[in-house]
Amino acid sequence: MRALLSLAMLVSCGALAAAPRVAVVYSGWPKGAAAFAHEYDGPLQQLGWPFRSFRNTESAALVAALPETDIVVAASVSNYEDTVDFAAQRDDWLAFLKRGGVLLITDASYDSVLAKWVGGFGEDFALTTATCIAHSEKTPESQICTYGDQSLLRIPNDLPSRLAKRTNWAHLASWAPAWESLATCADGKSVMVMRQVGKGLVVVTSHFAFRSKSDVAVARAILENLAAYRTQAAAGVVLTQVSMPPWLPGDASVRVGVRNLEKEARNVVATRTVTGSKGTKVESRSAIIPPEGTATLVLPHADPGRGPVKVGLRVVAEPGGEVLDWSSSGEIPPVVGVQVRRPHLAGRNQNLVLQIGLLPEAQDAAGPFELALRIDGGKEERTACDPAGHQWVRGVQDLADGKHQAWLQAFANGRLIGEAEATFTCRPEARVAFRSDRVVLVDGKPFLPIGFYHVSQAYSPEHRLQMVRDVAAAGFNTVHTRILDLERYGPFLDECERLGVKVITEFSVSPDQVIPRYRNHPAVLGWNPGDEPAGNGVSPEEMFARYDHFKQLDPDHLAYTVICQPAQYAAYARGTDVLAPDPYPVPNQSVASVYDLLRSAAWSARAQDTALWAVPQCFGGYGGWKRPPTPNELRTMTYLELLAGARGFILYTYGDGNFAVRDHKDLWLAAGELARELRELAPFVLFSKRTSETARNGYYSMVWWVEDEARMVLVNTNSEPVAFFSTALPAGDATVVAGTVEGLRRSADGQWRGVLPPLDRAVLAFRSPPQAVEP
Repeated sequence: MRALLSLAMLVSCGALAAAPRVAVVYSGWPKGAAAFAHEYDGPLQQLGWPFRSFRNTESAALVAALPETDIVVAASVSNYEDTVDFAAQRDDWLAFLKRGGVLLITDASYDSVLAKWVGGFGEDFALTTATCIAHSEKTPESQICTYGDQSLLRIPNDLPSRLAKRTNWAHLASWAPAWESLATCADGKSVMVMRQVGKGLVVVTSHFAFRSKSDVAVARAILENLAAYRTQAAAGVVLTQVSMPPWLPGDASVRVGVRNLEKEARNVVATRTVTGSKGTKVESRSAIIPPEGTATLVLPHADPGRGPVKVGLRVVAEPGGEVLDWSSSGEIPPVVGVQVRRPHLAGRNQNLVLQIGLLPEAQDAAGPFELALRIDGGKEERTACDPAGHQWVRGVQDLADGKHQAWLQAFANGRLIGEAEATFTCRPEARVAFRSDRVVLVDGKPFLPIGFYHVSQAYSPEHRLQMVRDVAAAGFNTVHTRILDLERYGPFLDECERLGVKVITEFSVSPDQVIPRYRNHPAVLGWNPGDEPAGNGVSPEEMFARYDHFKQLDPDHLAYTVICQPAQYAAYARGTDVLAPDPYPVPNQSVASVYDLLRSAAWSARAQDTALWAVPQCFGGYGGWKRPPTPNELRTMTYLELLAGARGFILYTYGDGNFAVRDHKDLWLAAGELARELRELAPFVLFSKRTSETARNGYYSMVWWVEDEARMVLVNTNSEPVAFFSTALPAGDATVVAGTVEGLRRSADGQWRGVLPPLDRAVLAFRSPPQAVEP
């Protein structure tokens, strides 16, 4: 449960005394929109470092500014659009590096920053890139990287722990011998390399997209480490180790390893300052380091007490000057940490789930531990607990509607060691609620949302009205749209109600105006507090705050959140009712990849009692998606998402200003056919009491039973036909109700057999007397 407690801690925010001057380079991608022009504004503004931004086409101005620049950062896709041959200014760049400049190349997935930039500095700078297994397989194992022990990765911030939470789609396939690899992917290739040039440094990494707020801390840590390395090189002393104590109570020590790069002895002094609830304490240690020698300085770190803590570390070389001046602030968590898994409970069949962790003082660490709980000051309930993590589950049948307080006390060996409180709200059964398996209920009835996005800001209200008529006629029951005008949205909702279409709304008008006005409209299904927050700079904490606010405005409808970064599924799963990943694989990867991504998201959603929906790709022909999916790809993706656990599907998109599905007749017809298939399958998906599942070698299947009838979905993601067999179905009548199966038959050994076409699906209907089936 230490991980839970760390949620209460402030992000480490170091500060280097000397403010380097920074230049950020970006391109106009996509199509002049310059999506990453401000990628590094956040971390640089936090650091207080002066910076200028240059479009890649302003290469002459950039080179002219190099003498007055200390660090150059190439943002994501920095030279992708209107590619400039920076190698033509090779001499200027090498001079910048040799005098102590630092060049950071991110998103090293394209020759535009390799051959056309760094690689052009000389043969010993050569680099190539290729697609990584982390992208092609998207399994947890394929995304594991191993890191070196170079000081650039560790001082003053531990970069491996931060970068391990990120994903990369490419790696560096080859690098000249002069490069030193810092991080190795599961393919055995590098995702980060460095090399010194004179007193300067070049770092190239495949990591990209540091523009969201959740990535600011990572980008800032990288910049701090680069600046620290630059300062060290200028002083002639390199730090080989800085071992900081964790944000935990108790005494500890700080270890500072130092290497003298010069041919004369250096006196190195390290000073550690700690300020907390127990006051300010300063410790210094020094050592004379022989020419090209090393030393380790150990500084005591006294217990700062719980609550806010500020620490500082300064290292000075004599002669040479400042090596490091770094500070950080954080918080030592309280003894008891508690989090309510779902703080808004609708209906009396719900459970209050408290996730609790303890962080006792050393003298209490042996336990045994016990928790006491009181709701609204009522009768005390007690239980033994594991300090590493305890989940307290309690029904709410005895509680009235309204806000409640849970008061927790923790005991070690019978002695009170800490207290904490949490609030939650009980409400009547909501109009839009969820079953225990997270199937959505509308007025108490199970509902399978099948819909389309409409990016309303790109069109007129009349276009939006025509959209809902089109999708309703095609068999869809849900739309995701945007409110642009408070007055005109009512007639649109009226039309949706007439057509039997439910609506999820995102906002160009304040939710505080929209939700109270329309929360009682029968067409409303839910609200979107912010699209793709992980990619748009909105933190999980902010999304949870929005979720909480939306639930206070309207407890009767769902909150819906789309997450575009698989590594962020778990972080955002708590602050929503519906987690909806939007993997868009076509044409860059196999459609089979959506299955593993949705399975991963299903685990994250299940851990927070959150429903899982999906956003199937139904667009292309712009940006990184050079074409839309074929009808077969659309069907295959959507059925894979169903088999992976999704219980709602909102296709992107009917239209977004760049793509209009009605302009692609075959795809539009396939989408309508898909909607009808899913609606016919819905009674089995929603009411089945038993299922069986298969997933192997690009072939997937699932069977749903309702009494003596079954439906079996088969999916083939391979480019060749697949012969299948199944013993999960007994003897009886079998019919292909969607797609095609060649040679469907029940063989003498009791197995159903047939051949499924490449990259397609089929749905089989069975009826037989009730009997046992394969688990």
